[in-house]
Amino acid sequence: MVQYLCGMFVLLASALMTALVLWPVDDEVAGPPVCDGVALYPVERLAQRGDVGAMAHMGVRLSEDGCNAQARARGFEYLEQAAEAGHAEARQVLDVTEAEERAASVSSCAALLAMMMPGVDDAHLVPGACSRP
Repeated sequence: MVQYLCGMFVLLASALMTALVLWPVDDEVAGPPVCDGVALYPVERLAQRGDVGAMAHMGVRLSEDGCNAQARARGFEYLEQAAEAGHAEARQVLDVTEAEERAASVSSCAALLAMMMPGVDDAHLVPGACSRP
């Protein structure tokens, strides 16, 4: 009898674990984003209801370094929405971020030249190498 109960308990536990692993996760069920251990749930509710200041605040907080990639993408979405609504600080943060990305990016032509020509440290110094015909 004890062996039967133990076997049933093991089967029930494995069925529960399988259900938890395979259960679909909704974004709403996953919970609010957390960055650096601080929950932003109250502000996010305001942002979801259309508060432009809350959108800008959420965008700035979620686009910081302490957040994961999904939260950062969500932060940039909030910043874009706030900037479209006319929030000046959100537009400024987006402009600075875009300028930093442009400064940090390397053109594909320059990257190819650097790989193909071992003596070229900076492909942009080769005159006309990356100009379009």
